[in-house]
Amino acid sequence: LAQAVDSPLMVALIRDTYRRSDPVDELIDSSLFPTREAIEDHLLDRVLPIAYARYSGWPAPPCTADEARQWLGSLARHMNDEGTRDLAWWQIPRWVPAWPRVLVTALLVWLVAVLAFGFVGGFVVGLENGFRYGLKHGLVYASVLGPFYALALGIVCTINEGHSRQPGWLPRDRTDIRTALMVGFLVGLVFMPANWLVCVLVYRCGLVTRLALMFAYWPVNIILFGISFVLLAKMAGPSAEAASSIDPRSLWRQDRRRTLKTGLVYGLTAGVIYGLMIGLIYGLVFHAGLKVSLVAVVEVGLANMLTFGIGVALVSSATWAATLANTQLWRRGETSACLLDFLEDAHAREVLRSVGPVYQFRHARLQDRLAGVGEEVLRVRSPVAPAPG
Repeated sequence: LAQAVDSPLMVALIRDTYRRSDPVDELIDSSLFPTREAIEDHLLDRVLPIAYARYSGWPAPPCTADEARQWLGSLARHMNDEGTRDLAWWQIPRWVPAWPRVLVTALLVWLVAVLAFGFVGGFVVGLENGFRYGLKHGLVYASVLGPFYALALGIVCTINEGHSRQPGWLPRDRTDIRTALMVGFLVGLVFMPANWLVCVLVYRCGLVTRLALMFAYWPVNIILFGISFVLLAKMAGPSAEAASSIDPRSLWRQDRRRTLKTGLVYGLTAGVIYGLMIGLIYGLVFHAGLKVSLVAVVEVGLANMLTFGIGVALVSSATWAATLANTQLWRRGETSACLLDFLEDAHAREVLRSVGPVYQFRHARLQDRLAGVGEEVLRVRSPVAPAPG
């Protein structure tokens, strides 16, 4: 026992895990605890049952000790796999495959595009040409453009998944400017066949006009993403150093505000650029009147503002990616359904501590001990098939 309590860690564990009525003298029983390691393991194993026990007059814990042991064990296993003591919520998406998040985000963008072009755009057109015609016109637009918006922002989401920067701040170096322009180039490439289909199904224009409109979106998208990036850089949040001084929940809230700002900037920029572009096309290419051109400007401007605003906000949001990744882990039984609330509660129960924007297990040995529990959970979920014969 004397060897086991010669460190501040073990003294703190004895103090925290044994109440006045608990048999602390059992630690001197060499038949129960023959080695220092046995005492240390016993003390570490008492942390969660004590932290998540129910006490009269105190709020009930949000989960049982066994559930906390399973979830914290899975988190500890992932942290050990990465060789880190820091639990950063924005890094959690690296623990699970990215394709389900990309797929969900793309499908949601598709739905937004259908609603924006089908109903918002259709309503604007219906004010001039009747609502039945407006709805039909909007749904044709939505059915043609929806999949391409989903594909384009799915590509952006995939690119963004490859970056694991700390949220809440925006780098301003040349690499990021090149990335923004490359994304605009790729989005313009994706929309080339969409423009062709719109020309065939909606505008019914000739071959030369189709080709011209196909290629027109390349410079437009490069301009869109380039201008939006510059605007965001001007409106950027705190520096990385400033962001590192806040707690995890505050960083979560900060990222949600940044996400709203990002969606607003991209949405307004896209609405203005695409609206003006379609107005010029109607006026100069199709020789439509001023009233028809203005209706087209409002229709396309509003629809693109909503689709790009919501879509870009989602694919740029660290909280959105972390929420979807947490859902993936929750379906596998590895975390609580509300991970940040669970981590905040564990912090309040002094199982975790916060160091700037990251969590850490209060004791490094506790992380290593719980990581073994995470390994057991993984083996139970994915049993090894017996060898044939």
